[in-house]
Amino acid sequence: MSTIYPPNLLKTIILESQEEDLPSLYPRDLQVELDASKPVIISGVRRAGKSSYLTLIQQELLSSRGVARENICSINFVDERIRPLRTELLTEIESSYRELYPDSDTAEVYWFFDEIHIVPEWEYFVDRLARKCQNKIFISGSSAKLASGEIASSLRGRPLVYELFPLSFKEILGINELSVTPPATRLIPRIKKLAQQYVTDGGFPESLQTSIQLRHRIHSEYYRAILLRDIVERHEPKNPRLVEVVLKELTSQIGLLTSFSRIERRLEAAGTKTSLSTVLDYFDWAKEAYYLYQIELFSGSLQKRRVNPVKLYAVDSGLVNSVSASLNQNIGRLFENVIYSHLRRESRDIFYYKTRSNYEVDFVMVSGRSKRLVQVAYDLSDPDTRFREMRALEEGMQELEVKQAVLVNNNLDEVINTKAGDIVIVPAWRYLGAHAIA
Repeated sequence: MSTIYPPNLLKTIILESQEEDLPSLYPRDLQVELDASKPVIISGVRRAGKSSYLTLIQQELLSSRGVARENICSINFVDERIRPLRTELLTEIESSYRELYPDSDTAEVYWFFDEIHIVPEWEYFVDRLARKCQNKIFISGSSAKLASGEIASSLRGRPLVYELFPLSFKEILGINELSVTPPATRLIPRIKKLAQQYVTDGGFPESLQTSIQLRHRIHSEYYRAILLRDIVERHEPKNPRLVEVVLKELTSQIGLLTSFSRIERRLEAAGTKTSLSTVLDYFDWAKEAYYLYQIELFSGSLQKRRVNPVKLYAVDSGLVNSVSASLNQNIGRLFENVIYSHLRRESRDIFYYKTRSNYEVDFVMVSGRSKRLVQVAYDLSDPDTRFREMRALEEGMQELEVKQAVLVNNNLDEVINTKAGDIVIVPAWRYLGAHAIA
């Protein structure tokens, strides 16, 4: 076999992965199709546990499905030994595996490709491999382009795409052998404490149960990796320093009604010369890296959605708590970001709403013709705050014809009957820990 890589290197890497003892890992609340005829893609922000999830799938195949280790070929494309990453590498990986196992052409083979999207023209190789029905392909990566229509077209049909987020609160409860359905009374204080920590610390697996100083350091390293590897290296902007400045400003606006033109003006006022198109490009890059998201006004008019402010959120509250001074001391905005992340695990169709009296409903989740309203207020002890949040929900329910809404807060647990319908006031620990997102 003609090769541009050292002789037997790829065979060595394949055999290493097969001989390696698979580590003990926490289960995740994500179920993928193991017998799919299409490639399965696991995408999400870096360090959320995508590589570990591929390992969990391998463990399932080995322990429950009886798959032989030699029928699993696993390659991590961040391995420095296979640099430079050329398209020819992919064909050589397949050839090396076939030489190791000459009978594999007629056997069911499970291919695991971690970060394959950094290899040029990888999708054409995967498409060719997928055409053989005995090949089962699992891919992970930290770019939203993995789920794009462009990739689906290259693969001659939409792959099965699953998003993996940092640990949910329910997953953290599972790690601690706790549950909210129903918890023993003596365990509720512990669950509440974990919920409070979750708001400020987030759910990246590596940062759990670390000191504050180490956690901030870990988050800072993640942020730098997202900035440099997922944004700067992928898109090669003319001014990398400007990307960092704009990303910091975008992060500072999390949970606020804002606009990209307003962000541009704030940057200009602070002495940073930029343009609206540049701000929009950089936001798109951050969104592609699964770092930032946006929601728009809920309206049937596309024009109204375009001209009204947006709200920005981040993939993990702990991450932005560590890197943004404006959020570090603002528990309310971190709290709202946690609830958004919780909802985003279920759906992309999330909006905010303005009532005719100009009250704001934080989240409107849309599924077909049905709508769910979710309001977020960390502290409802102040009567004015409680009135404002309740008024927003009641008006929103009447105007959008919704009979029940949820108000998530830090402590209270009650149901209020209004003329518009029931408002369920629920503490975050119960809401985030529930099996079903409501």
